[in-house]
Amino acid sequence: MAGWGDVIRARAAAAWATLHGSRNRSWYQSIAGKLLLAFGLIVALTVGATWLSLIRFNQVDKVMHRLTDASLPAVKLALGVESTAKDVIATATGVGQAGDEA
Repeated sequence: MAGWGDVIRARAAAAWATLHGSRNRSWYQSIAGKLLLAFGLIVALTVGATWLSLIRFNQVDKVMHRLTDASLPAVKLALGVESTAKDVIATATGVGQAGDEA
């Protein structure tokens, strides 16, 4: 009859064989290695996406500055020319319909 020590040793040996395998596996063949690779890939993709978003936000900032510094004043000038042209047309129409003062 086996004693408690023998049972504990047998179960410990079975647990060790289950955890470590009966053969020596490479680190990437184990579940722990695959999980490590997966989490490393997730971290790398997150860092890459953050870096890309920072670059793209800087490009948006440049476009906004170009819009407000160059394009917006040109639009304001064009609206001013339009309103002045409307005034000139209205005045010219009034002058054209005026009668002779003789």
